[in-house]
Amino acid sequence: MASGGPREWRAAVWRWRLVLVVLGALIVLRLAIPGLVEDLRHTADVLVTARDVTVGEVFDEDALTVAQFDVGAIPAGALTAPSQAIGSRATANLPAGYPLASGLVNPAGALANAPPGAVAIPVRLSDAAAASVLAPGDRVDVLAAGGTSAAGEVAPAQRVASGAVVLAIPDVGEATPGVVLLAVTPDEAALVGGAGAWSVLSAVMVG
Repeated sequence: MASGGPREWRAAVWRWRLVLVVLGALIVLRLAIPGLVEDLRHTADVLVTARDVTVGEVFDEDALTVAQFDVGAIPAGALTAPSQAIGSRATANLPAGYPLASGLVNPAGALANAPPGAVAIPVRLSDAAAASVLAPGDRVDVLAAGGTSAAGEVAPAQRVASGAVVLAIPDVGEATPGVVLLAVTPDEAALVGGAGAWSVLSAVMVG
């Protein structure tokens, strides 16, 4: 049987090449389409605030709702059901629609790990990097900057709280960096609150 000419061979090669291209495309689609479909529908329930919530406020049903979030946008430790937060206290001021994570909710109450008679107060430190190295349970002295006199002399910082216990490091976003929740005495709370209105605050870790 005589073999085909060059034209027939070229036609056969192109047919097989077309078949291979089609098969390759089918394999790629078979592998990619499930992932694409999964990405399009891959959302999950996240517990969010239904209204503005202030620090220390107890979460009730009216303050909570569930929203759908893309999985890539869900914060670490996100809560998924109202039962995980009802009866707990907010560790930061939260706007409506804010996703709730474990660091923003204190199931045992903000003062569960505080010394007897202490009160909780959110403090915004001037150095957000310093605040980021703190952890619940740490003890700090809170200092208020003394400012500069008319002669240019720098006044020493004033200690407005001693041995304050860090209760939480709320994740309140870039708008208010450096916020820590501290347990202090009632008298110190008045000093810290007043100093925060006229001075910048810093914290020194103590043993």
